[in-house]
Amino acid sequence: MIAVALMLKIEKDLNIRLPLASLFERSTIHLLAQLIDQDSDTIEWRSLVPIRPEGMKKPLFLIHGLGLNVLLYTTVINFLDPQQPVYGLQAKGLNGVDEPLDTIEEIAAYYITEIQTIDNEGPYALAGFSLGGRIAYEMARQLDEMGKKVSFLGVLDATAEGSVNQFSFMKRNKYRLKFSINYILWNILNFFHEPNQTKLSVIRRRWNGLEKKIRGIDIKIQKNDLVSKGRQSELPKFLRRVHRANRRANRNYVIRPYNGTVHLYKAKKQTFYIPEPEDYGWNRVAKGGVIVHEIPGEHSNTFAPPNDKYFANILQKSLDESMNN
Repeated sequence: MIAVALMLKIEKDLNIRLPLASLFERSTIHLLAQLIDQDSDTIEWRSLVPIRPEGMKKPLFLIHGLGLNVLLYTTVINFLDPQQPVYGLQAKGLNGVDEPLDTIEEIAAYYITEIQTIDNEGPYALAGFSLGGRIAYEMARQLDEMGKKVSFLGVLDATAEGSVNQFSFMKRNKYRLKFSINYILWNILNFFHEPNQTKLSVIRRRWNGLEKKIRGIDIKIQKNDLVSKGRQSELPKFLRRVHRANRRANRNYVIRPYNGTVHLYKAKKQTFYIPEPEDYGWNRVAKGGVIVHEIPGEHSNTFAPPNDKYFANILQKSLDESMNN
């Protein structure tokens, strides 16, 4: 949120729009100022972000979550093998010019064209957090259909839940009713197992979520005082459009079988209801099976210190084993 606020402030005051991903290479005021001094026409907006392109190993491609950019991986890459090249994939449309894609299939196909500018043959290593895990899965499935080898597919605290839109009216509503009942029961049981301090935070989080739903608004970012007061304000119209497109893609995605293996990295603390908590449903669709890795923390702080180092070590180990095999 701070990074978004910074870029909005730069755009407002200096009339230049910068990619959030530029903070990977321009992480100081001096380097960022050099970028601002460039002709805006020379600033490249691509979904493919070279996070750390150097290294002797096959590159790892990390796909964004619902935050749409790849800054969430900033700390994790510091603990990966120095010889491990890393590229990120951020959502199309963040420049306010390109039309965002609104199906997982289209997003995956587009990202495949992007990674093939780096490596056209493979084998490929893909991973993504939350929504990004589902996109990575669809990329692996499409690459497999193309006859390309995917040696590693990591889904980071992502579920294999599919859209119910393809069901009949009766089946769809039966599923939603069952899900709602289980969702309520799970939250009640989970609440009473929490320490008292955590219970207060759970109540506060649930109440805030309810307030937002009642008002029918998305998470907001305040344009004027976000940096100074740490508050959320309204996102620019072009960013809201990209968010809506990606949420729509996630909601409507119908998962199809994949011939390979899925590495599931699931948070030790489950903070929301998941119908199939053991493997998040991936065993239903991954014909090569699911390898489950438990990682510390919960969904929102998987990559926060000290979890980032622990997760990076597990990720690098399973990535190396998969690529060597």
